[in-house]
Amino acid sequence: ITNYMKEHYREELSLEALAEVFGYTPAYISRMFQKYAGINYKDYLQGVRVEYAFAELNRAEHTVSEVAFHHEKNRIVPFIGTDIKKTKKCSCLDK
Repeated sequence: ITNYMKEHYREELSLEALAEVFGYTPAYISRMFQKYAGINYKDYLQGVRVEYAFAELNRAEHTVSEVAFHHEKNRIVPFIGTDIKKTKKCSCLDK
């Protein structure tokens, strides 16, 4: 499941969509994710998105806004402001 999430992180990956792909109920995937990964699926997915965004930023091919748009089209401001700070413990965006 985690490999699938890493391959499809730019898509809308709801718990329901994951359950459908793997033939489980959303509740089962949620419980198993928490049990084995120690984190809920949504936080894990956001962490994957932030990691890929940081990798793209490190290549310096795009601006922060462009990277955020590519990785979180529907949530650009929260992605830049809250999710990156939370995941990377980064205060570099406070300025």
